[in-house]
Amino acid sequence: MIKKYKKSVLVFLAAAGLSGGLFGMYAWHWEGRPHVLEVHAMIADTVIVVFIRTPENRTILIDGGNTSSIMRSLTSLMPFYRRNIDTVILTKDDDAHAAGLVDVLNRYRVGRVVEMADVMSADALKKIASTSAAYL
Repeated sequence: MIKKYKKSVLVFLAAAGLSGGLFGMYAWHWEGRPHVLEVHAMIADTVIVVFIRTPENRTILIDGGNTSSIMRSLTSLMPFYRRNIDTVILTKDDDAHAAGLVDVLNRYRVGRVVEMADVMSADALKKIASTSAAYL
C-alpha cells in the first residue's frame, strides 16, 4: 500500500517545496528592498493619489480617487500578505477624493485617518458643507 502512494507523496512534497521556495523569493523581494523613502504618485480618475513608504516601512496614502481603481495600484505597491496602511490622509471631502477610500478601509487595517477637519480651523470648517456620501 505504501508503494501505491509513494509517487503521489513525492509529487506533493516537490510541489510544496517549490511553492515554499517561490513564496520565499516573493517575500524576500518585498522585505529585502533597500530602506529608502519611496513616493509613488498616480492618477486615480481625476485626482492625484500619493502612496508613501518610509525607510522604517511605514505606509501613508494620500487621497483615494473617485472609484476603486486605487486598489489596483495598491496591490502592485504592497505585497499581498501586508494588509495594513499606517496613515490615510484625506485632503478634500468630496467624492473625487474620498470614494476610493471606502474600498481601502474595507480591505486594509488603517492605523490613522487624517481628514480636513483635523487640520483646519473651526471658522474655515463653518464655510464648508460636505455633500459627499462617501466622505460621510
